[in-house]
Amino acid sequence: MKPERRFRGFLLALSLAWLPAHAQTDRAAVDAIFDDVVARYRLPGLALGIVEDGRVVYSRTAGELVAGEGERIDADTLFKVASNTKSMTSATLARLVDAGKLRWDDPVVKWLPQFRMHDAWVGQQMQVRDLLIHNSGLRAGAGDLMLWPEPNTFTRADIIHGLAYLKPYRSFRSGYDYDNLMYIVAGEVAAAAGGASYETLVRRQVFEPLGMTRCQIGEWNRREVGNVAQPHRREGERNVPVRSDGDVVRATTMDPAGGVRCSLNDMLRWTANWLKPEAKNAGWLSQEQRQALWARRCRCPFPSACANGTTVTSPRTVTDGGWPTWTACSRSRTPAR
Repeated sequence: MKPERRFRGFLLALSLAWLPAHAQTDRAAVDAIFDDVVARYRLPGLALGIVEDGRVVYSRTAGELVAGEGERIDADTLFKVASNTKSMTSATLARLVDAGKLRWDDPVVKWLPQFRMHDAWVGQQMQVRDLLIHNSGLRAGAGDLMLWPEPNTFTRADIIHGLAYLKPYRSFRSGYDYDNLMYIVAGEVAAAAGGASYETLVRRQVFEPLGMTRCQIGEWNRREVGNVAQPHRREGERNVPVRSDGDVVRATTMDPAGGVRCSLNDMLRWTANWLKPEAKNAGWLSQEQRQALWARRCRCPFPSACANGTTVTSPRTVTDGGWPTWTACSRSRTPAR
């Protein structure tokens, strides 16, 4: 595909909690970064927020919902938050663990008896926690053709059934390979344990208690909700909308791995509560489950980030030339399993 035809979506920088210290305290420096990103990538729009120690220290938006139509982006504009959805799926499971409806070490087959992997033993041994940490043994992106391109006719039941036909790339729990399909399974585990659809549970367990009032998942009406940014691609010197939403946005198979829409305000609220235990809604999730989620979120994202079999105690930023590039993990001596 030629560069000028490459897909260009609205970039939503939901929250940068680990910018360099000088950028966190210098609005002019962040403004310069903001302007440079918009210019360099010729973006149709951008929304950026920074959370520092649980407090919003920067928020800015620019651009249009649809390039050339004049409707401006603001802090309540809905964007596709893509795989940030995965953290919300994880948090939904954590809330169910707090409520005593689920355990991290429950076998997946306890909740989904039809669950199978290519190796029958792996299917029997897979625990709920394994669904979140990309250690299934499947190659990165395995089975994604059952999710994309959209729309398609694959259901979540089809995804679960299809896992048995995907041959592993490495042995179970031996390494990290990014996986979307296991989050589809995680959403169905949540539904089975929580007694409601995945979409209903995310609204009930995440959006409502944290006051994320603009967030949408499942089926919703774009015209009624309003203020929704559309994805774009670059054609020559223009940004052109592509795969725009219709009036009714439908639930998709992909929802638990990447289907949430939220505004910048919502995501700043989410990040402040996610990172800071003493935040206003700290009671939304126990300290034990906050720690469990950090362990799930940070455990060995790259081979050099953490030693095998360690528990995350806190996140840190690895930088490249002064820029944060990814979040690694400090370690304790307590085995994670």
